[in-house]
Amino acid sequence: MAYIEHIESIRRLETELELQIQDIKELETGKIIIGGSHYLNAFILPKILSGFTSMYPKISIDLVEASSAQLSEMLRKQEIDMTFHCSPEFIQDFERYPAFFDRVLLAVPKSIDPLSADPEVSGKALTAEEVVEGRHLEQDCPMVPLMRFRSLAFVLLSEGNNLYERSVRMFKEAGFSPVTKMQLSQLVTAYHLANAGIGATFVSDRLVSTHMDALNYYKLDSTITTRQFYILLPRRKYVSAAARRFIDFFPTL
Repeated sequence: MAYIEHIESIRRLETELELQIQDIKELETGKIIIGGSHYLNAFILPKILSGFTSMYPKISIDLVEASSAQLSEMLRKQEIDMTFHCSPEFIQDFERYPAFFDRVLLAVPKSIDPLSADPEVSGKALTAEEVVEGRHLEQDCPMVPLMRFRSLAFVLLSEGNNLYERSVRMFKEAGFSPVTKMQLSQLVTAYHLANAGIGATFVSDRLVSTHMDALNYYKLDSTITTRQFYILLPRRKYVSAAARRFIDFFPTL
């Protein structure tokens, strides 16, 4: 084990030296290996990468897609240059920079929504159009207790995903254990299955599309529905100029 750790330490030093030499020789070129989940790679990064590559056309980008757990291990081993995470406990181990917020909503198929005929919560369901327009971000947007949906079956993410951990906490806050119809590794898949009427699921507001018109969306009465994502880098002595440029370019969304 000590031998393997020594070899990995040497490899990391060699990588840092290569980065420094590259930065000295060619200030406007370089390579960044970014790790992200399907949610990040498909819904958050495209517009940002388009702008960045237009500004720095000589910097190449490799985009790696994997689960949060896999990306975390890859970052620890410095197999990728950066990734994104929102777990307060996890991010302490890495160099970090604020990236963006998202808000967790409950998406309920209209065909099985138990609140559709409930006068007490009439008008609290949000349409996809209202979410896209930011209605759920307004202070007067009504919130609904998760307990109201205890009769539903849920499509949830699997363990190791931040939204799984948050859902466990939200169910505990609400005081009930959900009927779990399916568990999946990808947020986007859960969203599509909910739209097909299979069960309710938690979604990020940044996923919501007006094409998903078979769902009602609810702002939940919970303290953990806002997530702050950070760009995470391994704690090493040298970060490439290309990576620094990407961090500086990334808008705080």
